[in-house]
Amino acid sequence: MILSWSKLRSPLLSPLVSNFSTTRCCFQSMWKNVFYSVPHKDLFLAVRERIEENGVVAFQNASGVGIDGFLELILLYLQSTFVLFDGSYYVQRKGICIGSSVAPVLCDIYLAKFDRSLETALCQQVCKIYRYVDDYLVFLRGVGRSSLQNVVDDVMTVFKRCSPDLKFTYELQNGQYLQFLDLRLQFTGQHVCWRYNPRTKKEILPYDSAHSKLVKRNI
Repeated sequence: MILSWSKLRSPLLSPLVSNFSTTRCCFQSMWKNVFYSVPHKDLFLAVRERIEENGVVAFQNASGVGIDGFLELILLYLQSTFVLFDGSYYVQRKGICIGSSVAPVLCDIYLAKFDRSLETALCQQVCKIYRYVDDYLVFLRGVGRSSLQNVVDDVMTVFKRCSPDLKFTYELQNGQYLQFLDLRLQFTGQHVCWRYNPRTKKEILPYDSAHSKLVKRNI
């Protein structure tokens, strides 16, 4: 699915505008090597819960296999990833292979379960939190510069408690500014500004490339 910037911008910024009077700063948190770090046990539990939430019978009728059989297939698939390095073969024993066709879906199912646990455990200073793949944008309310680091440390403690098998890093505002993916936010004493600001100036796709016009227009 290809989303235009206007469609992506609206759900991201509407709650920020509605909470404008209390939102004065934010920070971003990132997973470190999330695909290679997803624990299989918790992943299978998240997949099972997701299937049960949407109906076991409907899933069995559509796929022709039960939940246990489906999870066994996923396990077999994950345990069949190997690489050739320096003349030797190595089997990937942890996480999900990034190049796998099921990696984005499985990872998103696992992170969605993490998101639900996170929402119920965050402190009151968190105004709103967003996730894009493995990057989080956390908006804070009523937090001054002097107490910002303490609040961020508390939030990161919750992150680690909800998923102890994964590692996180974070980035604070640089003065008034915070760069989140291709969005640049500016926090002042009176207002919050945002603008589209790609991290890289490199062209996404040359205009004279052999890609179709449909691909070029969507980019």
